[in-house]
Amino acid sequence: MKLITLQNLSTFADEIKARYAKAADLTAVSDRVKALEDAGAQANVLEAVKVNGTAQAITEKAVDITVPTKTSELTNDAKYQTEEQVVAAITAKVSSTYKAGGSVTFAELPELKEENLGLVVNVTEKFTSTADFVEGADTEHPAGTNVAVVKVGEDYKYDALAGFVDLSGYIKASEIEAITSSEVSALLADTPAPEGE
Repeated sequence: MKLITLQNLSTFADEIKARYAKAADLTAVSDRVKALEDAGAQANVLEAVKVNGTAQAITEKAVDITVPTKTSELTNDAKYQTEEQVVAAITAKVSSTYKAGGSVTFAELPELKEENLGLVVNVTEKFTSTADFVEGADTEHPAGTNVAVVKVGEDYKYDALAGFVDLSGYIKASEIEAITSSEVSALLADTPAPEGE
């Protein structure tokens, strides 16, 4: 068993005062609430809730607002595309851009029509362009030139893209060696100086 001394009782009283409201404090709160009610305040009453200007029903102090959780529940007035639509559009554009058509002779160029739009062939012989080419007639192209079927306005034309360029007659940069000063002097040793100097 424990005994509370006078000093402990004083500490106990201080704790009670610190932890709990005094009667005067409670009266002050009660008076404040009454003043609010007299001024027309209502306890937790919703009078109106609107969504985009439309009043919503209030039931038991609550309003249930349905919020879409899927894009399919929204009106697509901006015409946003689905993932499938984007993939299909990209695939259609990429596949219609250029399609490999293999190697052909000039006489075997594909027919100029919509079904061949974007078809690229490699012409295996040198040739001269005709009026059916974007560039017009009489341009010479080497063997290995790539030619595509393109649409220019309402017409289908051939477009000479790029051909094979033979660089075998050129020296590689890795095979070039800088000339030395003594080699320059040796080259110029037998060259007469210009007159007047």
